Amino acid sequence: MRPDLQAQAEAERLERRAALHELLHRLKGEPNLLLPLHQVLALRPKGEHHLGLRTIEVDKVVGSVDRYEDFDHRFLPKTPHTLERWKRLRALQLEGVELPPIEVYQVGEAYFVKDGNHRVALAKARGRSSWTPTSSPSRSRCPWRPRTR
Repeated sequence: MRPDLQAQAEAERLERRAALHELLHRLKGEPNLLLPLHQVLALRPKGEHHLGLRTIEVDKVVGSVDRYEDFDHRFLPKTPHTLERWKRLRALQLEGVELPPIEVYQVGEAYFVKDGNHRVALAKARGRSSWTPTSSPSRSRCPWRPRTR
């Protein structure tokens, strides 16, 4: 199958999955939001430093610096524009293009995406378990842990 057609089919399945998750969360009365970094920073973490290139667990990526309204709490795209970008990245990946590292902030054991939200969404949708990002400054003196899904 052509990469663009396969990416389109996967995007359509992802869109249906996102709509189902949104409906389930509404029925349960639960929020379906990606965690914004500024809410965690209210805990006043300290000790910011650069960690360099390293591998992290994708499941520990729980939020975003500034794109938290474009994805749900599972990093499923919430808007047509976000889904279209996901589809373009997936087509490139199917063509064998290596996607660049992501940039994250670490707070406690959790990570927040600074650059690469769509790449994280792609990794999570594809079931990828780890990612090698370019780590941004870490605010590691905070006992906050992501809840497991």
